[in-house]
Amino acid sequence: MKLTQIAIFVLIGISLSGCDNLFKGESKSMAPAPKKTIDIAVTSLAIKSDPVCGMTLKQGEVADTAIYQSKIYGFCGTGCKEEFVKTPNQYLTQQ
Repeated sequence: MKLTQIAIFVLIGISLSGCDNLFKGESKSMAPAPKKTIDIAVTSLAIKSDPVCGMTLKQGEVADTAIYQSKIYGFCGTGCKEEFVKTPNQYLTQQ
């Protein structure tokens, strides 16, 4: 009896093992979505680093921008931009 129950659970497990993406129709081998960046020359930024976190920005790594006092500032992510927009002078006086 116990062996029969184990066999049933094993068969059910094998038959359901490929169903985790059934509802979305996705394959397990899908690559993660690429990180989205803005196509902007780093040389056009007021400073070459994220004013909030200090990360040095390289070409292809700018995720968001903001304009403050006619200057363009680049950010590594939208979270840093949101913090900057709240109190930009706080971050610019740290430079």
